[in-house]
Amino acid sequence: MIAEPGGLNYSTENRAVDCAFVEGHTAIACNSVPGVGAGLKFVVSADGQSSEGFTSSLAYSPPTISRVSQLVLATQGGDEVTLFGDNFGPIGTAPIVAEYHHDLALAVLPDGFAPYRGVACQVAVDAPHRRITCRSSPGIGRNHSWRVSVGGQLSAVSGGAEGTSAYKPPVITKIGGLGADMADTKGGQQVLLSGANFGPVTQLDADGNVIAGLAPLAMYGRDGPSWPAYHARDCRVTVPHEQVVCITTEGTGRELVWELEIGAQRTARMLDMPTNYHPPVVSFYRGPGATDADTTGQEVVFVEGRNFGGLATVVQNATYGKGSAEFSAQDCSVVTAHTLIQCTTDVGAGEDLTWSIIVDEQASVSPTTDYHPPEITGFAGPAAADASTNGGQEIVIQGNYFSVGKYLQSVTYGPTGSEFAAHGCHVSVPHKEIRCQTVPGTGRVLRWVVTVKGQASPLSSVSTSYARPVINATTPGNSATNGGVLVRVTGQDFGVKWPLSELSVLLNAGGHATPAKAVMDAHFGSLWTGDSSARAAEVELWLGSLERPVVTMSGSLKDGSHYVDFEVPEGFGASRELLLLVDGVPSAVVPFRYDAPFITNIAPDRQQVETGLLRVFVEGKSFCSGSQGCGSIKVDGVPVAPESWTHGQIMFIIPDPANADRELACSVEVDGVSSNVFYFKKPVPNFNALEGQGEWEDMKTVGGEEFFVAGVSDIDTVTDLTQIQVTFGDSFACPVYEKKAATPEEARDGKETIRCITPPGVGAGLPVLISVPGGRSRASELTFSYSPPRIDSVVARDLDPDTNKVHSFVDAAENEEGGIPTAGAVAVVRGEGFGRPEFDSQRQFTLTSAYTGQVLPWRSSRTRTAS
Repeated sequence: MIAEPGGLNYSTENRAVDCAFVEGHTAIACNSVPGVGAGLKFVVSADGQSSEGFTSSLAYSPPTISRVSQLVLATQGGDEVTLFGDNFGPIGTAPIVAEYHHDLALAVLPDGFAPYRGVACQVAVDAPHRRITCRSSPGIGRNHSWRVSVGGQLSAVSGGAEGTSAYKPPVITKIGGLGADMADTKGGQQVLLSGANFGPVTQLDADGNVIAGLAPLAMYGRDGPSWPAYHARDCRVTVPHEQVVCITTEGTGRELVWELEIGAQRTARMLDMPTNYHPPVVSFYRGPGATDADTTGQEVVFVEGRNFGGLATVVQNATYGKGSAEFSAQDCSVVTAHTLIQCTTDVGAGEDLTWSIIVDEQASVSPTTDYHPPEITGFAGPAAADASTNGGQEIVIQGNYFSVGKYLQSVTYGPTGSEFAAHGCHVSVPHKEIRCQTVPGTGRVLRWVVTVKGQASPLSSVSTSYARPVINATTPGNSATNGGVLVRVTGQDFGVKWPLSELSVLLNAGGHATPAKAVMDAHFGSLWTGDSSARAAEVELWLGSLERPVVTMSGSLKDGSHYVDFEVPEGFGASRELLLLVDGVPSAVVPFRYDAPFITNIAPDRQQVETGLLRVFVEGKSFCSGSQGCGSIKVDGVPVAPESWTHGQIMFIIPDPANADRELACSVEVDGVSSNVFYFKKPVPNFNALEGQGEWEDMKTVGGEEFFVAGVSDIDTVTDLTQIQVTFGDSFACPVYEKKAATPEEARDGKETIRCITPPGVGAGLPVLISVPGGRSRASELTFSYSPPRIDSVVARDLDPDTNKVHSFVDAAENEEGGIPTAGAVAVVRGEGFGRPEFDSQRQFTLTSAYTGQVLPWRSSRTRTAS
């Protein structure tokens, strides 16, 4: 016995089905529905009365992960990852939280560490309960296990070769900076490591220091068994995924090769990119053995200079003589780090003796003089801040030691100081100022490097910026929920003139919850200023969850503004966030609207349902996809459960109303926005589009052919044939001349065949619709297609200005009068399937020259002729 109306509800979200009494008054048995969660709460309803909630010990099985699809991830994030397993829940289950980390099995992670989270995780539509899809977050590291929380139940941590993932290992492509060549042995100079897969900007603690375990590690030294000799200091990722900056430590030597470790993954040893410290420089001698030394030796000489290395540095060799290494000094050691070596003299003789010191395989060099390298202190001019991404603006570089114009070699800038080469640079104020023109580019934190006669400035501590993208308009600003509309976004500074720019459109098509405004403002502000301190993980996750439709075209308009075209993905919602991302720099968010649901037809029938039930098809547009709980449908204000749901059609089953004459009100709600109310009552004409129907292809556009629809139900009560209308699409009505059962089977089943004569028309794939005073059939797979146009002949003609007579032209090869004048003439095209002038709104009619490919202007004259 079914306990209806009412039934059994549990967890306030699920309704048990097929409930029946096991024992009268005291026991009910029901089938559960797909769901997730634990501690399920049960409520029994009968005849409008409901029990109090009973929290049971029953639970759905917790999720399990068997394997992970994407085992190697880009450090930028955004890869689609599929988790395979079981008990992930039905389509639309939310929330789903997927986490991954190499220490995920620890109860408490070390300070500063947090698991990475999958973005926009959802149950796969084609594999409910068994697959979850997510997008990865930006990150680093390897041996990342996964776990997932579904309905508040946590899975075990995945493992094994198929259950762990890794980000791509780092790769070094270039080593530069002041510390890369002729570095000071004291250390403290920048080395810039450029490459790929370095991960996000290194996190800092509250005091601005890198967090141990999250910072990159850089090692260097001469290749061999004792490598590495040195560990660089204070390494951090400064340009996401592309640049690490380190500080050299105290050291000596040349041919020093580097490795970089990020997230426990190392680069190859960069044997082809060695760096070196400056060789020792000997500049002065003092002490008893420096002047009038005793020829017996054993006197102290102090050798002054620089780049001798630290106190522990071994002086490999010290020789002196007049033009050659005649004598070998003894007991040499560094006594003042980097600047002073003490030795004792050997037995010898002579004057004007010079010394040579060898430290770490580097022989000393004679002292030289040098000018101060250029240094940048500030910027001015139109391009100093928010420069146009089109380039062509003046930048004034302020600083010192720029010398004069003839020694200026280059000016470069960019996130790493090398991406862009400024144009037209000249020293405008000797030693103090340089003026340049910017080139097309993007970016908010641009560092500069000036090179003067081989001396490069340090990477500037002050920076300039290109303007962030600004959206002025979206045309159109709306779309049906099934998408497919081509939208043009116009504005400024989309970076379209720089060929390497990455331009993305982000649209919150799925209605993912937006972080609080204050958090969003702080995060976007940090991206615009280049300050990572205010960036919020929840905003990063939200941005990662947004749809990124394919950009179909981008460029510049005549007024200098920029545009980008994209095809709208399916989605829903009256106000959705749309923004652009230009090389990681976002525009402000602007609204985009998916259309409200609109019902155009309701077609009830009694096919394929039990007696006493009514199958109802609701047709219209912008119903959303039906997934992720995007919409609901109501009859007389009461929600009903849909059997199927698409953007244009919803089907549900309800009890057949006892009062067949009472109209029922139906409405669809999507994301809180209601459709129009559409009324229905009796079943409307319906038929099986796949059985017993004709093939209606290549039908004459002039009409006049016989057409039929077989097996039509719910039309027997309409006896006046003028009240039955068969139409092809919404435009072409086929006058009905007969309605009767064509076979014994139709007569037995209460079905009939309708016959009519086709009207003139054009078009292909037109749905066959049947209307009666009570309503219209639903659109089905039965379609009607008129024949396509066919050309039989083409004749060109012109008006002779002298005789005022029509003059015809034919192929020049067949007529001495020649071909069509190059000035043009009227072409009369004759054939079939062109339709009639009143059908012009139903088609796109073009005449194209096969020689030039040019679309020709045309006008229609008769049904069979276009001219």
